Amino acid sequence: MPMHHSPSASPTRRRQHGLNYIVHHQKYYLPGGDLYVLINGVMFKIHSYFFNRESTFFVDVSTSADPTAATDEEGEKARSWFSILKLAHRWDFPVVKDFALRELKRRETEIPLVTRIKLYQDNEAPPEYLVTLFSQLCSREFGPTDEETVELGLEQTCRVWRAREMLRSPGGSSPLPSIVTQKDT
Repeated sequence: MPMHHSPSASPTRRRQHGLNYIVHHQKYYLPGGDLYVLINGVMFKIHSYFFNRESTFFVDVSTSADPTAATDEEGEKARSWFSILKLAHRWDFPVVKDFALRELKRRETEIPLVTRIKLYQDNEAPPEYLVTLFSQLCSREFGPTDEETVELGLEQTCRVWRAREMLRSPGGSSPLPSIVTQKDT
């Protein structure tokens, strides 16, 4: 694949005459960099020292036979905070992970409640993030929707329904209203 050498190349120049071009990132294509990362047609050349210093994952990967085997998600939504959190968790970058969690918390109104729960669980967010979200889910007026049930999974959804039942029923029992008969049931 041809390489465009101008560090200030615009993304619109990446596809010409049916060929895909790789452009260098304007800021993070560093002289002396020894780690190349390709994301959506943009090449980053950075110093691996910082990755090795901050993350035990990179120390392990740099000594493995196939260092690219663990990097299959870089291209997928590379610029989203979901990806930043996922990669920071996967690569064991605690400072970056904390930053991503704080940024996601700041933008919580943009992300559906159950999506946040699943994202935080999958990436082992600290419990204080999840407690608040589960509290919101269990105390809202309606239970998990079909789509949310699929996202949460059956076991998690059952726990949510049990918690909702306990919150709404004194003593843990919820009798049918007196106007509902066995035939109605």
